[in-house]
Amino acid sequence: MTDDKAMTDPSITLLQPPQARDIAEQVAELYAEVYAEPPYNEGPDDVAAFTDRYRQQTQQPGFALAAAYHGHRLVGMAYVATLEAGRWWRGALDTPSPDIHAADKAGLYELAIRRPHRGRGLARQLVHTALAHRPEAWAVLLVNPDTTAHTIYQHWGWQPAGLVQPQPGWPVNQAMTHNLPIR
Repeated sequence: MTDDKAMTDPSITLLQPPQARDIAEQVAELYAEVYAEPPYNEGPDDVAAFTDRYRQQTQQPGFALAAAYHGHRLVGMAYVATLEAGRWWRGALDTPSPDIHAADKAGLYELAIRRPHRGRGLARQLVHTALAHRPEAWAVLLVNPDTTAHTIYQHWGWQPAGLVQPQPGWPVNQAMTHNLPIR
């Protein structure tokens, strides 16, 4: 096992849909590992549903995947796609402000990092890479408000924009927004 202090920084690359689809199994493996942890506690059925969603999301306009590799192993990822003007998250319990709702938005759908690579600034690098050079004026995401991720997004300047329950039986998430470009 590599000593954490001796661990080299992962390399980050931005992948377009064809390349992102080519690594779907690696993305699913990463997702399975990260989301098996509390508070998510997701199992094989959740991973299968994620894999189906991921394949569909790679078909959306504006899709891009920021992938972090340590050697040949995918250790982190963040991906985005365009939420077109007038669209908002399925299961919204609140309506966003009219200026956000009326605009195209960069939807940050997932951010996942393997445990040994956390706490090193990789999450921020992945989000910045995924959102760099986007044509949209706003970035939006959903996050469970009971997680560390929520606190991190707040620290990075993301603002609350309503509540969303994406699927029946899922926890209520906080929708958050950030103007682009992110600095």
